Amino acid sequence: MTTSINYRKVVVGLFVAGALVLGLSVQAAPPECSRVADNDPNRTLEEWRACGKARVDMRVADLGALNVKIQQMTRVSAEVRSTLSGAINNQVLNLTTLGTLIQKTDTKEAVRPLVQSIPLDYRIYMLFNPQVRITATADKAMTVTILLTELHTKLKAAVDAAEAQNMDVSNMRANLEKMSGNISNAQLRTSAAVNAVKDLTPDGGDTAKKDANLQALTSARAALDEAAALITGARNNAEAVRVELGSSNTARVSFTAKPTSGVAPLSVDFALVNGADGIMYQIQFGDGATADIRAGGGVLSNVTHVYPQPGAYTAKLRDTARTCALIDCDVLARVVITVAGYR
Repeated sequence: MTTSINYRKVVVGLFVAGALVLGLSVQAAPPECSRVADNDPNRTLEEWRACGKARVDMRVADLGALNVKIQQMTRVSAEVRSTLSGAINNQVLNLTTLGTLIQKTDTKEAVRPLVQSIPLDYRIYMLFNPQVRITATADKAMTVTILLTELHTKLKAAVDAAEAQNMDVSNMRANLEKMSGNISNAQLRTSAAVNAVKDLTPDGGDTAKKDANLQALTSARAALDEAAALITGARNNAEAVRVELGSSNTARVSFTAKPTSGVAPLSVDFALVNGADGIMYQIQFGDGATADIRAGGGVLSNVTHVYPQPGAYTAKLRDTARTCALIDCDVLARVVITVAGYR
């Protein structure tokens, strides 16, 4: 019996290795505020102040966007979210204070080092941006592994039911074991990525700390790439089990209809063949009416339907637990009922 979980919902759109985008869409600072222009001896006091304001405002806005990402996380621990958010709020406070000081400074000589310190001392794009984005991607990966774990449980139940029907489930059990291993290892790599970056702080000009931060970020990215590959592997394992379950059910589960022709009103007895014990199927009689039919204890379930009007009706046996995008992909068997006119 196939599982009812939607495979596409589990993975598609949630986590892809290439989704780890470390750049941030930011508003550009004015050209005259570029770091190259910091060497311009003709830059006036007002231009220095305007440059300082632009740099501060841009970073404060981008830090706010990162804080929104943190609040949207649902799987990483509250402690990690609080640490990241606290560090960002501290940077916003420091930048705001610096921005006020820049506007109050009344000489070029005094304001210049303040403005120049902004890209050097506030590592928004070298640290906070990738730190938060790595954590956000890990958060999504955690969600996927939880969904895959639920999927594994449903697939195992379906495989157990198939085995009870004397099907050969050795390949499916092997894939389930691989799926479980891939999920567990993906969770470990995801946690490693979070742990690698959660306690990073700005280097403050310390070259050794800057290099250590960069190494930690690189390590976290690699861990997420590995997690993505493992998640893809788990998804492929699940799909292999689903396909084998589907082919087994399609070959085994069917139904009979007696009689298949006669005059109206025609009473037809439908019987389920090789249905898994306790599993509910549905018969669509072809005239708009439906009925559930269940197998239990090896006894065939039966249902009777009366066709009051002449016509040709295609009755279908459906696996209502199967989720798929194609029309009639859940149909296990069909039978045509021909009803002649009144005598």
